[in-house]
Amino acid sequence: MARDEKPIIAIDVGTSLTRVAAGRIDERDMERYLDVIALGQAPSASVQRGIIQNPEEAAYSVKAAFEDAGIDGKYRDAKVYAGIGGKHIVSVNTSGEAVVSRNDGLVTEKDVTRAIEASKGLRLAADVQALHHLPRSFYVDGIRCRRSPIGMRGVSARADMHTVTAPSAATANLRKAVKIAGRDVDWIVSNVVAASQAVLTREEMEMGVLYIDIGAGTTDIAAYDGGTICHTSSLPVGGNQIVTDLAAVLHAPAYVCESLLRERANGDPKGYKGDDEMLVPTFGIPGQRRVRLGAINDIIAMRIAEMLQMAVSRAKEAAPALSFSAGIVIAGGVARMPAIDMLAERVTNLPVRAGQIPVRTLRTEVGQDPAFVSLLSVLLAKADPQFAPLKEQRPAHQSRLRLLPIFGGARN
Repeated sequence: MARDEKPIIAIDVGTSLTRVAAGRIDERDMERYLDVIALGQAPSASVQRGIIQNPEEAAYSVKAAFEDAGIDGKYRDAKVYAGIGGKHIVSVNTSGEAVVSRNDGLVTEKDVTRAIEASKGLRLAADVQALHHLPRSFYVDGIRCRRSPIGMRGVSARADMHTVTAPSAATANLRKAVKIAGRDVDWIVSNVVAASQAVLTREEMEMGVLYIDIGAGTTDIAAYDGGTICHTSSLPVGGNQIVTDLAAVLHAPAYVCESLLRERANGDPKGYKGDDEMLVPTFGIPGQRRVRLGAINDIIAMRIAEMLQMAVSRAKEAAPALSFSAGIVIAGGVARMPAIDMLAERVTNLPVRAGQIPVRTLRTEVGQDPAFVSLLSVLLAKADPQFAPLKEQRPAHQSRLRLLPIFGGARN
């Protein structure tokens, strides 16, 4: 695949920050390269736990991020892709079966398509739309197929699918905010699904792995087993909760606590000596308190530990058979914390690593920053056929769905 000369624009409207990026994808020699040509961010406005409350106000953040990236008014013919996350993203696993139509039992594409259509028997509410229908596995006469079942022989074909949904109002507000900022959204993808597909390896997906993205307002999770996704959801806690904890204990302003989280947190309990202290601006007289760095770190570590435990419990509650043999991969702004892998391993007793985008970029440091995983994965989703935009939904009895690629997207 030759390099696409037209850039792609990705937008990630988060609880704390709105980020945008422009980039190009180049695939050659079976490798995928992402060239980041522009990057910008701005404080988010009117976004709570990943949900846009007021599109007009959120539009100011999107436009400011465009200006910070230097692409406001540029690349007018570029496709615009927006990521969406937060507690309103819901997933469900469904199955559908179809009788093989040919007399000789040869499974055709039409048979698989009918099985996929049958798997969509879930009737969505009028105010909910499907973002992705992701193939989990296919079976012919109860025997699982590692790849496409087309060409096999049998009596029946079954499709297991993972459907990710979002409220129609949430996607409409996102589109409206970007429209007011001067762009049209061509595609909306689930942040946690796109990010986990970009970051996780095939081996991790096969063995069983939990992807956790700790943002400012939410913690998004995606669980994989047997090579495919089996659960996605979101917890209504994030970095802002840590800031609230620090503010309550230290009686300090939020901006001070944000700085402490960003600059002083350390997952290594030996990261600070017992007598290491610092002056923290606080309310009241004289306006500063001397605080042990170890105490600050303990507050941060306890809340992060709780978030990790909640994420593991949520995933296992949804899929009790999950083993997470490959451990946990953590991304998001909180994952910048030094030695967070050490903290997470102590809490979960599982192997842990920080998530990074495993592609070459013009700005290598961005690809290595777990805070930018969600944004860059939206760019990469453009080259992944399993994230192809879905056609407008019809009522369940009228729905038609084309066959999606099988087990695409993961990279070694």
